[in-house]
Amino acid sequence: MVLVGPRGAGKTTAAAALATALHGDWVDMDDLVQANLGDRTAGEVFGDPDLGERAWRAAECAVLETLLQDPPRVIAAGGGLVTTAKALDMLDAARARGEVRVLWLQVSPEAATQRLRRDAADRPALTPAGDVAAEAAALTLARAPLYAKVADAIVDADQAPDAVVRDLVAAC
Repeated sequence: MVLVGPRGAGKTTAAAALATALHGDWVDMDDLVQANLGDRTAGEVFGDPDLGERAWRAAECAVLETLLQDPPRVIAAGGGLVTTAKALDMLDAARARGEVRVLWLQVSPEAATQRLRRDAADRPALTPAGDVAAEAAALTLARAPLYAKVADAIVDADQAPDAVVRDLVAAC
């Protein structure tokens, strides 16, 4: 299972709980991408003029390629994974081979904003304005068609975590 959705959708929390429910392992792609970039956070990489989003997305594709060779039971993808054509192609190919299912954690901008503000220290703004609410709304709307294109199923991520996991298990 590959969980996709915007920042604040609860992908990491859901991936850990889903893996437990399925008696399997899980990984958070953002952690692996960060490790590949010298343990620099997304905020640090995006803010570095020599690296920027381009470097993050390239590292993200490299991590995805490695993970899809021997996928763990559950993968929590980065929120922007779907913005890279190469990543979409890799996911489509793995789906066509029956190796993964992609589940979209669909979250409202309001719920995402609440979660992002609660975890503000761990989630620096990725936009120059640094407005968490505006960023959540803009990214959620802009990426929705990409999530819809790649998703095998959609789960309402505005629900309580146990309800999200129940729906994810049903979608497996």
